[in-house]
Amino acid sequence: MSPRYVVLADDFTGACDTALQFLHFHNDLPRVLLDPEDLRGIAGASNVLVVDTETRNLPAEEAFSRIAALAAELHRFVGTTVFYLKTDSTLRGNTAVEVEALQQGLGLPTAVFAPAFPKMGRTVKDGILSVEGTPVSRTAMARDPLKPVTTSDISLLLRGAGACSPRHVRLEELRGGFLLPPPGARCGNLREEGRYTFDAETDEDLRRLVRAVTASVAPETVLWAGSAGLAEALVRRELPVLAVVGSVHPRSIEQVRHVLDSGTATGFTPDMGAFLRNVPGILEETVDAVGSLLLQGRNVLIASSRPEDPSSATHRGNDATRIAAFLGDLTCTLVRRHRPGGLFLSGGDVAAKILKRLSVVETVVIEEIEPGIPLLRVHGGNLDGLPLVTKAGAFGTSRSIAAAILRLRG
Repeated sequence: MSPRYVVLADDFTGACDTALQFLHFHNDLPRVLLDPEDLRGIAGASNVLVVDTETRNLPAEEAFSRIAALAAELHRFVGTTVFYLKTDSTLRGNTAVEVEALQQGLGLPTAVFAPAFPKMGRTVKDGILSVEGTPVSRTAMARDPLKPVTTSDISLLLRGAGACSPRHVRLEELRGGFLLPPPGARCGNLREEGRYTFDAETDEDLRRLVRAVTASVAPETVLWAGSAGLAEALVRRELPVLAVVGSVHPRSIEQVRHVLDSGTATGFTPDMGAFLRNVPGILEETVDAVGSLLLQGRNVLIASSRPEDPSSATHRGNDATRIAAFLGDLTCTLVRRHRPGGLFLSGGDVAAKILKRLSVVETVVIEEIEPGIPLLRVHGGNLDGLPLVTKAGAFGTSRSIAAAILRLRG
């Protein structure tokens, strides 16, 4: 069995405070290893493994060698495990060489570095890490007897010897809906691709960062590096729910109205008239609009007609078939581009077609939310583990869709 998370921390106290972030979100307790050599015998025994590497005060070359050796041992877990490099929130240590050694050794295409820890007064703006408002290189950390901090610039710190400059994401960009470019758009040299540093002034900024990255790539393909603040945002990430209601049954209309009135999700009705008139770009325009809401962490409910005006979409004959196909295209594109925390689909025929197009072969029934409304989990494939609820249009009470969305959100 592969662990779900492996955390490498450069000192024991950091290992323990990062393990704390995982404590309440897993069925078993995080294991903290004081000797990396023990990793071989214990690696499959826990969902969360934290390794104290004791590399903070080592010479850079020795730290690189130790982390590279650990990466070789951990490589067998690549693809099934999220790797987190816990770094000092005041930039002491060997961050650059440890990121280098892990990203190369594990073959991970993306590295994210965000040392901000707002709860402890560590913030990053315009690439400069400050402690209680003072750039860290002007604090007592600059006089650390073993690893004095020489720069407050996190991109300059991460560059390291001979590595290229990482791409820095400023607050305005992060808060404006930043997304990583697709891996194919990056250069081919692993040493020069996919490294990002981030501003963050609040816990919500760190959550935005996690949503922005995981909307573009699987978290298992990323080397996450930062303080316990980023670790908390990563392990507690609350991904939004995408709900798609193609049914125009009066019961479904009533349920959609309750979702919107209760604020359980933000409603979005595509411009079906423009679609039926074959207006160019309508699908991509709709994907961008809904994607922006998902990146803000909002649950989104897509309905083919507005609940206050059920006649706002045509659902007869060929138009109904075309609208169902459009909803399928829209849902598949959104799920692939912005993997949600859960998916709700109403209308059995539409649901089955969407799941097949997403290459879902099998689902597992987890529980019954309400009579006749199951909670499922996708088993296997690229969407493995995705929570899913399907419901027939005429099923349930006025609160059924809202209840399903809340259950999917966790």
